[in-house]
Amino acid sequence: MIPVSFSRIKVFKQCAKRFRHQFVLKDLPKVPDSTEQKQGKLQHEMLQKRVSEETPFPAGYEQLEGIARVIIAAPGQSLCELQLALDWNRRPCGFKDWKNCWMRTIIDIMKVNCECAWFGDYKTGKPDNDKLQHKINAAIGFQHYPGINTITTSYLWLKTGELDTEVYTRADLSRLWSEISAETQRIQLAEESNVWPARPSGLCPWCPVNYAGKCEYARGRPR
Repeated sequence: MIPVSFSRIKVFKQCAKRFRHQFVLKDLPKVPDSTEQKQGKLQHEMLQKRVSEETPFPAGYEQLEGIARVIIAAPGQSLCELQLALDWNRRPCGFKDWKNCWMRTIIDIMKVNCECAWFGDYKTGKPDNDKLQHKINAAIGFQHYPGINTITTSYLWLKTGELDTEVYTRADLSRLWSEISAETQRIQLAEESNVWPARPSGLCPWCPVNYAGKCEYARGRPR
C-alpha cells in the first residue's frame, strides 16, 4: 500500500499524474517555496513558540496573539507539532518507520483534558469546506489514544480569524474509516492499474511536474 496523508490525498484528487511523479516515482527536483508557503511556515513556527515557550510575536504579527491566548487559556495539556502515524493495520507506529508507516498526520496544536481532546490546525490560505483532514486527524487520534472518547477538530484560518470545527466521538470511528478508505482506495487502484491521468487546471503553473517539464497536458507555463 502506498503511504498516504491528507496532503497526499489532496494532491491525488487534484492530479493523479502529479501524485505519481511526486510520491511514487519521486523523480522531481525540489521546487523553491513560494512567498505564501514561506509565510505560512513562519506563522506556524511563531505560534508554536508562543504556545509552548511563551515567546512573544515579532512586530507585524500581533494579530496572532488573540489566537494564542485562547489556546493557552483552554483547559488541558498543550502539545505542539504532534506527529502521529499508523501502520497498514491502523496500529500506531513511528512517524518515520518507513517500512510500516501507512498514514501520517501532524497536529499543529493538541489540548488534552481527561477523555476529551482538541486538535487545531493552523491555516494560512482561503477558507474551504473540505472536512477530510478533520476526519483523518480524528481517526488517527482515536487509534493512538484509547482513553480519549471525544475529539474536536478545528481549522484556524489565520487570515480571516474564522474557525471551522467538527466534533467526533469514538462511536464515529467505523464511519470515519469507511469515508477515509474510499479516498485511499482510489490511490491503490491507480497503483494496481498503473493509470495516473493528468488533470489540467489553473493549478498547473505551480505544479512541480510542469516545473520539471514532465507534463505535456499542463495549462500555462510554470511560475
